[in-house]
Amino acid sequence: MVVVSTQNQRVHKTGIDTRTKRESTKLRTQTPDDLVEIALKTLPRMIVPEANVFCGELHKHNLTPEYHRERSARYTIISLLGLARARASNHKVEIDLEGVYRKLNLYDSVFSPGDLGLQLWLDHRLGNIRAEAIINRLTSLLRTSDWHKIVTMELAWVLTGLTQHNHNAGREGDELTDSLVRYLLGNRSAACGLFYHLGNGIRRRFPNFASQIYTIHALSMRARLAWDKRSGERAIAAAQRLSTLQRANGGWPWLYDVAQGEVVEPFEIYSVHQDGMAPMAFHELSAATGMDTEKIVNRGLKWLYRENELAANMIDENNGLIYRSIRRKPTQARVSLYWRTLMSAAGVSPQREPRPSSLEINPTCRPYHLGWILEAWCEGDA
Repeated sequence: MVVVSTQNQRVHKTGIDTRTKRESTKLRTQTPDDLVEIALKTLPRMIVPEANVFCGELHKHNLTPEYHRERSARYTIISLLGLARARASNHKVEIDLEGVYRKLNLYDSVFSPGDLGLQLWLDHRLGNIRAEAIINRLTSLLRTSDWHKIVTMELAWVLTGLTQHNHNAGREGDELTDSLVRYLLGNRSAACGLFYHLGNGIRRRFPNFASQIYTIHALSMRARLAWDKRSGERAIAAAQRLSTLQRANGGWPWLYDVAQGEVVEPFEIYSVHQDGMAPMAFHELSAATGMDTEKIVNRGLKWLYRENELAANMIDENNGLIYRSIRRKPTQARVSLYWRTLMSAAGVSPQREPRPSSLEINPTCRPYHLGWILEAWCEGDA
Protein backbone atom coordinates (compact mmCIF):
# COMPACT_ATOMS: atom_id res chain seq x y z
CA MET A 1 0.00 0.00 0.00
CA VAL A 2 1.22 3.49 -0.83
CA VAL A 3 1.09 6.02 1.97
CA VAL A 4 1.18 9.47 0.41
CA SER A 5 2.86 12.01 2.63
CA THR A 6 1.41 15.44 3.26
CA GLN A 7 4.84 16.69 4.19
CA ASN A 8 6.30 19.39 1.93
CA GLN A 9 9.79 19.20 3.40
CA ARG A 10 12.35 16.85 1.91
CA VAL A 11 12.85 13.76 4.08
CA HIS A 12 16.52 12.84 4.22
CA LYS A 13 17.17 9.22 5.05
CA THR A 14 20.87 8.62 5.23
CA GLY A 15 23.03 6.76 7.66
CA ILE A 16 25.89 9.16 6.97
CA ASP A 17 26.32 11.61 9.81
CA THR A 18 26.04 15.06 8.24
CA ARG A 19 26.95 16.82 11.46
CA THR A 20 30.33 15.29 12.14
CA LYS A 21 33.34 15.20 9.84
CA ARG A 22 35.54 12.26 10.69
CA GLU A 23 39.20 12.08 9.81
CA SER A 24 40.86 9.07 8.25
CA THR A 25 44.56 8.37 7.82
CA LYS A 26 43.91 7.68 4.14
CA LEU A 27 41.03 9.94 3.15
CA ARG A 28 38.71 12.28 4.97
CA THR A 29 35.19 10.91 4.92
CA GLN A 30 32.95 13.30 3.03
CA THR A 31 29.30 13.90 3.97
CA PRO A 32 26.33 15.34 2.08
CA ASP A 33 27.05 18.63 3.85
CA ASP A 34 30.50 18.65 2.25
CA LEU A 35 28.92 18.14 -1.17
CA VAL A 36 26.55 21.05 -0.56
CA GLU A 37 29.48 23.22 0.49
CA ILE A 38 31.38 22.40 -2.71
CA ALA A 39 28.31 23.16 -4.81
CA LEU A 40 27.70 26.54 -3.17
CA LYS A 41 31.35 27.56 -3.54
CA THR A 42 31.83 26.35 -7.11
CA LEU A 43 28.58 27.36 -8.83
CA PRO A 44 29.37 31.13 -8.64
CA ARG A 45 32.65 30.37 -10.45
CA MET A 46 30.68 28.65 -13.22
CA ILE A 47 28.85 31.79 -14.32
CA VAL A 48 30.03 33.11 -17.71
CA PRO A 49 30.38 36.85 -16.95
CA GLU A 50 29.58 38.21 -20.42
CA ALA A 51 26.46 36.02 -20.78
CA ASN A 52 25.35 35.80 -17.12
CA VAL A 53 24.41 32.13 -17.54
CA PHE A 54 26.19 28.99 -16.44
CA CYS A 55 29.01 27.48 -18.43
CA GLY A 56 29.18 24.10 -20.13
CA GLU A 57 31.77 22.63 -17.77
CA LEU A 58 34.98 23.22 -15.87
CA HIS A 59 38.00 20.98 -16.41
CA LYS A 60 40.67 20.11 -13.89
CA HIS A 61 43.16 21.84 -16.19
CA ASN A 62 40.85 24.63 -17.38
CA LEU A 63 38.90 26.42 -14.67
CA THR A 64 37.72 29.30 -16.89
CA PRO A 65 33.92 29.22 -17.39
CA GLU A 66 33.17 29.18 -21.11
CA TYR A 67 29.82 29.69 -22.80
CA HIS A 68 28.26 26.64 -24.45
CA ARG A 69 24.94 27.48 -26.07
CA GLU A 70 23.68 23.90 -26.30
CA ARG A 71 24.21 23.30 -22.60
CA SER A 72 24.08 26.69 -20.90
CA ALA A 73 20.31 27.23 -21.01
CA ARG A 74 19.36 23.83 -19.56
CA TYR A 75 22.25 23.82 -17.10
CA THR A 76 21.24 27.28 -15.92
CA ILE A 77 17.68 26.14 -15.17
CA ILE A 78 18.89 23.15 -13.14
CA SER A 79 21.56 25.15 -11.32
CA LEU A 80 19.00 27.80 -10.38
CA LEU A 81 16.60 25.12 -9.14
CA GLY A 82 19.22 23.85 -6.70
CA LEU A 83 20.36 27.31 -5.67
CA ALA A 84 16.78 28.43 -5.04
CA ARG A 85 16.26 25.41 -2.82
CA ALA A 86 19.49 26.14 -0.97
CA ARG A 87 18.43 29.77 -0.44
CA ALA A 88 15.05 28.63 0.88
CA SER A 89 16.85 26.44 3.42
CA ASN A 90 18.85 29.46 4.66
CA HIS A 91 22.14 28.72 2.91
CA LYS A 92 24.09 31.76 1.79
CA VAL A 93 23.73 32.01 -2.00
CA GLU A 94 26.11 34.48 -3.68
CA ILE A 95 24.27 34.69 -7.00
CA ASP A 96 21.44 36.98 -8.11
CA LEU A 97 19.07 34.13 -8.99
CA GLU A 98 16.34 36.34 -10.42
CA GLY A 99 18.89 38.28 -12.49
CA VAL A 100 20.27 35.11 -14.04
CA TYR A 101 16.72 33.80 -14.56
CA ARG A 102 15.82 36.88 -16.60
CA LYS A 103 18.62 36.00 -19.04
CA LEU A 104 16.77 32.79 -19.89
CA ASN A 105 14.24 34.91 -21.84
CA LEU A 106 16.82 34.86 -24.64
CA TYR A 107 16.54 31.07 -24.94
CA ASP A 108 12.77 30.67 -25.30
CA SER A 109 13.08 29.59 -28.93
CA VAL A 110 15.48 26.72 -28.17
CA PHE A 111 13.72 25.21 -25.16
CA SER A 112 12.50 21.63 -25.58
CA PRO A 113 9.35 20.36 -23.83
CA GLY A 114 11.54 19.01 -21.04
CA ASP A 115 13.33 22.34 -20.64
CA LEU A 116 9.96 24.08 -20.33
CA GLY A 117 8.91 21.56 -17.68
CA LEU A 118 12.04 22.33 -15.68
CA GLN A 119 11.52 26.06 -16.20
CA LEU A 120 7.95 25.80 -14.93
CA TRP A 121 9.24 24.10 -11.78
CA LEU A 122 11.91 26.80 -11.37
CA ASP A 123 9.40 29.59 -11.97
CA HIS A 124 7.31 28.19 -9.11
CA ARG A 125 10.41 28.39 -6.89
CA LEU A 126 11.09 31.98 -7.83
CA GLY A 127 7.55 33.26 -7.24
CA ASN A 128 5.61 32.56 -10.47
CA ILE A 129 7.31 35.24 -12.53
CA ARG A 130 6.48 33.79 -15.97
CA ALA A 131 4.30 30.79 -15.16
CA GLU A 132 1.40 31.72 -17.43
CA ALA A 133 3.61 32.26 -20.48
CA ILE A 134 5.54 29.03 -19.83
CA ILE A 135 2.42 26.88 -19.39
CA ASN A 136 0.87 28.33 -22.55
CA ARG A 137 3.97 27.58 -24.60
CA LEU A 138 4.38 24.12 -23.08
CA THR A 139 0.72 23.24 -23.68
CA SER A 140 0.93 24.39 -27.29
CA LEU A 141 4.14 22.44 -27.89
CA LEU A 142 2.80 19.22 -26.39
CA ARG A 143 -0.45 19.42 -28.38
CA THR A 144 1.50 19.58 -31.66
CA SER A 145 4.26 17.07 -30.78
CA ASP A 146 4.47 13.34 -31.31
CA TRP A 147 4.91 12.12 -27.75
CA HIS A 148 6.41 8.85 -29.01
CA LYS A 149 9.44 10.82 -30.17
CA ILE A 150 10.07 12.64 -26.88
CA VAL A 151 12.56 10.82 -24.65
CA THR A 152 11.23 9.63 -21.30
CA MET A 153 13.62 11.88 -19.37
CA GLU A 154 12.01 14.96 -20.89
CA LEU A 155 8.47 13.72 -20.35
CA ALA A 156 9.38 13.21 -16.69
CA TRP A 157 10.59 16.82 -16.49
CA VAL A 158 7.32 17.96 -18.05
CA LEU A 159 5.34 15.99 -15.47
CA THR A 160 7.37 17.50 -12.65
CA GLY A 161 6.73 21.02 -13.89
CA LEU A 162 3.01 20.42 -14.47
CA THR A 163 2.63 18.78 -11.06
CA GLN A 164 4.21 21.77 -9.35
CA HIS A 165 2.12 24.19 -11.41
CA ASN A 166 -1.12 22.42 -10.51
CA HIS A 167 -0.17 22.19 -6.84
CA ASN A 168 0.61 25.89 -6.79
CA ALA A 169 -2.83 26.54 -8.31
CA GLY A 170 -4.50 24.48 -5.60
CA ARG A 171 -5.57 21.54 -7.77
CA GLU A 172 -4.47 17.93 -8.07
CA GLY A 173 -4.23 17.92 -11.87
CA ASP A 174 -5.67 18.99 -15.20
CA GLU A 175 -6.46 17.35 -18.53
CA LEU A 176 -2.92 17.65 -19.92
CA THR A 177 -1.23 16.36 -16.76
CA ASP A 178 -3.64 13.46 -16.40
CA SER A 179 -3.10 12.52 -20.07
CA LEU A 180 0.67 12.57 -19.59
CA VAL A 181 0.46 10.33 -16.52
CA ARG A 182 -1.69 7.84 -18.42
CA TYR A 183 0.77 7.89 -21.29
CA LEU A 184 3.81 7.31 -19.06
CA LEU A 185 2.14 4.51 -17.13
CA GLY A 186 0.86 2.94 -20.33
CA ASN A 187 3.30 3.47 -23.19
CA ARG A 188 6.56 3.92 -21.27
CA SER A 189 6.18 1.21 -18.60
CA ALA A 190 7.94 -2.10 -19.26
CA ALA A 191 6.94 -5.41 -17.70
CA CYS A 192 10.26 -5.64 -15.81
CA GLY A 193 9.43 -2.47 -13.87
CA LEU A 194 11.73 -0.10 -15.74
CA PHE A 195 10.76 2.56 -18.28
CA TYR A 196 11.24 2.59 -22.05
CA HIS A 197 13.40 5.27 -23.67
CA LEU A 198 10.96 6.27 -26.44
CA GLY A 199 7.43 5.50 -27.51
CA ASN A 200 8.49 3.34 -30.45
CA GLY A 201 11.49 2.47 -32.62
CA ILE A 202 14.69 0.49 -32.15
CA ARG A 203 16.05 2.62 -29.30
CA ARG A 204 12.82 2.29 -27.29
CA ARG A 205 14.03 -0.89 -25.61
CA PHE A 206 17.38 0.56 -24.47
CA PRO A 207 16.86 3.42 -21.99
CA ASN A 208 19.52 5.07 -19.87
CA PHE A 209 19.66 5.74 -16.16
CA ALA A 210 18.26 9.25 -16.63
CA SER A 211 15.04 7.81 -18.07
CA GLN A 212 14.60 5.72 -14.95
CA ILE A 213 15.55 8.12 -12.19
CA TYR A 214 13.80 11.25 -13.47
CA THR A 215 10.59 9.28 -14.00
CA ILE A 216 10.76 7.83 -10.49
CA HIS A 217 11.23 11.39 -9.24
CA ALA A 218 8.32 12.80 -11.26
CA LEU A 219 5.87 10.03 -10.36
CA SER A 220 6.86 10.31 -6.70
CA MET A 221 6.23 14.03 -6.72
CA ARG A 222 2.90 13.42 -8.41
CA ALA A 223 2.03 10.87 -5.71
CA ARG A 224 2.95 13.27 -2.92
CA LEU A 225 1.39 16.49 -4.21
CA ALA A 226 -1.64 15.08 -6.05
CA TRP A 227 -2.35 12.10 -3.81
CA ASP A 228 -1.97 9.82 -6.83
CA LYS A 229 -1.71 6.29 -5.46
CA ARG A 230 -1.09 4.65 -8.83
CA SER A 231 1.88 6.94 -9.60
CA GLY A 232 3.38 6.12 -6.22
CA GLU A 233 3.00 2.40 -6.74
CA ARG A 234 4.60 2.61 -10.17
CA ALA A 235 7.52 4.63 -8.79
CA ILE A 236 8.08 2.00 -6.08
CA ALA A 237 8.09 -0.80 -8.64
CA ALA A 238 10.66 1.00 -10.79
CA ALA A 239 12.87 1.84 -7.82
CA GLN A 240 12.81 -1.73 -6.56
CA ARG A 241 13.81 -3.09 -9.97
CA LEU A 242 16.45 -0.42 -10.51
CA SER A 243 18.01 -1.08 -7.10
CA THR A 244 18.56 -4.75 -8.00
CA LEU A 245 20.74 -3.54 -10.90
CA GLN A 246 22.91 -1.25 -8.78
CA ARG A 247 26.49 -2.47 -8.92
CA ALA A 248 28.09 -4.16 -5.92
CA ASN A 249 30.23 -1.06 -5.33
CA GLY A 250 27.15 1.21 -5.42
CA GLY A 251 27.66 2.49 -8.96
CA TRP A 252 24.59 3.18 -11.09
CA PRO A 253 24.92 1.58 -14.56
CA TRP A 254 24.19 3.76 -17.58
CA LEU A 255 22.33 1.69 -20.23
CA TYR A 256 19.59 -0.93 -19.75
CA ASP A 257 17.64 -3.46 -21.80
CA VAL A 258 14.06 -3.39 -20.53
CA ALA A 259 13.11 -6.46 -22.57
CA GLN A 260 15.63 -8.47 -20.57
CA GLY A 261 15.38 -6.35 -17.42
CA GLU A 262 19.17 -6.18 -17.28
CA VAL A 263 22.13 -3.85 -17.67
CA VAL A 264 23.56 -3.51 -21.18
CA GLU A 265 26.51 -1.18 -20.57
CA PRO A 266 27.53 0.07 -17.11
CA PHE A 267 29.82 2.85 -18.36
CA GLU A 268 30.04 5.74 -18.16
CA ILE A 269 29.22 5.70 -14.45
CA TYR A 270 28.44 9.32 -13.59
CA SER A 271 29.07 10.97 -10.25
CA VAL A 272 25.89 13.07 -10.57
CA HIS A 273 23.87 9.87 -10.52
CA GLN A 274 25.52 8.85 -7.27
CA ASP A 275 25.28 12.08 -5.27
CA GLY A 276 22.57 14.10 -7.00
CA MET A 277 19.98 12.50 -9.23
CA ALA A 278 19.50 9.20 -7.39
CA PRO A 279 19.34 10.78 -3.90
CA MET A 280 16.95 13.46 -5.20
CA ALA A 281 14.58 10.86 -6.63
CA PHE A 282 14.81 8.40 -3.75
CA HIS A 283 14.29 11.12 -1.15
CA GLU A 284 11.16 12.21 -3.02
CA LEU A 285 10.00 8.60 -3.26
CA SER A 286 10.51 8.12 0.47
CA ALA A 287 8.58 11.31 1.28
CA ALA A 288 5.73 10.31 -1.02
CA THR A 289 5.33 6.62 -0.19
CA GLY A 290 7.25 5.83 2.97
CA MET A 291 9.59 3.45 1.12
CA ASP A 292 12.90 3.11 2.98
CA THR A 293 15.59 4.20 0.51
CA GLU A 294 18.44 4.78 2.97
CA LYS A 295 20.60 1.82 1.99
CA ILE A 296 20.19 2.48 -1.73
CA VAL A 297 21.31 6.10 -1.37
CA ASN A 298 24.23 5.29 0.94
CA ARG A 299 25.62 2.63 -1.39
CA GLY A 300 25.62 5.14 -4.19
CA LEU A 301 27.39 7.83 -2.17
CA LYS A 302 30.23 5.52 -1.18
CA TRP A 303 31.13 5.06 -4.85
CA LEU A 304 32.49 8.62 -4.87
CA TYR A 305 35.03 7.92 -2.15
CA ARG A 306 37.37 5.26 -3.54
CA GLU A 307 34.77 2.48 -3.50
CA ASN A 308 34.68 2.47 -7.29
CA GLU A 309 36.27 0.70 -10.24
CA LEU A 310 39.51 2.72 -10.04
CA ALA A 311 39.68 3.09 -6.24
CA ALA A 312 39.70 6.83 -6.97
CA ASN A 313 38.49 9.80 -4.96
CA MET A 314 36.09 11.64 -7.29
CA ILE A 315 36.18 14.79 -5.12
CA ASP A 316 38.80 17.38 -6.10
CA GLU A 317 38.66 19.69 -3.10
CA ASN A 318 41.58 21.84 -4.30
CA ASN A 319 39.71 22.88 -7.43
CA GLY A 320 36.18 22.58 -6.01
CA LEU A 321 35.22 19.92 -8.56
CA ILE A 322 33.45 16.59 -8.44
CA TYR A 323 34.80 14.62 -11.36
CA ARG A 324 32.15 13.75 -13.92
CA SER A 325 32.56 10.01 -14.41
CA ILE A 326 34.55 6.84 -14.72
CA ARG A 327 34.42 5.75 -18.36
CA ARG A 328 35.96 3.38 -20.82
CA LYS A 329 38.92 4.82 -22.69
CA PRO A 330 37.87 6.27 -26.07
CA THR A 331 39.40 3.44 -28.11
CA GLN A 332 37.06 0.95 -26.42
CA ALA A 333 33.94 2.92 -25.48
CA ARG A 334 32.00 2.88 -28.75
CA VAL A 335 32.96 -0.69 -29.67
CA SER A 336 31.88 -1.92 -26.23
CA LEU A 337 28.56 -0.06 -26.42
CA TYR A 338 27.65 -1.47 -29.84
CA TRP A 339 28.84 -4.99 -29.03
CA ARG A 340 27.00 -5.16 -25.71
CA THR A 341 23.82 -3.78 -27.25
CA LEU A 342 23.90 -6.38 -30.02
CA MET A 343 24.53 -9.15 -27.49
CA SER A 344 21.64 -8.00 -25.32
CA ALA A 345 19.33 -7.73 -28.34
CA ALA A 346 20.24 -11.35 -29.16
CA GLY A 347 19.32 -12.42 -25.64
CA VAL A 348 22.92 -12.85 -24.39
CA SER A 349 23.77 -11.16 -21.11
CA PRO A 350 27.09 -9.23 -21.41
CA GLN A 351 28.55 -9.83 -17.94
CA ARG A 352 32.30 -9.43 -18.48
CA GLU A 353 33.86 -6.68 -16.35
CA PRO A 354 36.50 -4.38 -17.87
CA ARG A 355 40.08 -4.31 -16.65
CA PRO A 356 40.90 -1.14 -14.63
CA SER A 357 43.57 -0.35 -17.22
CA SER A 358 40.80 0.11 -19.80
CA LEU A 359 39.05 2.78 -17.70
CA GLU A 360 39.76 6.43 -16.97
CA ILE A 361 38.39 9.37 -14.99
CA ASN A 362 36.67 12.22 -16.82
CA PRO A 363 38.09 15.16 -14.79
CA THR A 364 35.37 17.67 -15.71
CA CYS A 365 32.46 19.03 -13.69
CA ARG A 366 29.22 20.48 -15.06
CA PRO A 367 27.01 22.99 -13.24
CA TYR A 368 23.83 20.91 -13.42
CA HIS A 369 25.61 18.26 -11.35
CA LEU A 370 26.06 20.73 -8.51
CA GLY A 371 22.49 21.97 -8.94
CA TRP A 372 21.11 18.47 -8.41
CA ILE A 373 23.32 18.05 -5.34
CA LEU A 374 21.62 21.08 -3.80
CA GLU A 375 18.22 19.75 -4.82
CA ALA A 376 18.98 16.39 -3.21
CA TRP A 377 20.49 17.53 0.08
CA CYS A 378 19.02 20.93 1.02
CA GLU A 379 15.82 21.19 2.98
CA GLY A 380 13.14 23.54 1.78
CA ASP A 381 9.97 23.93 -0.23
CA ALA A 382 9.70 21.47 -3.14
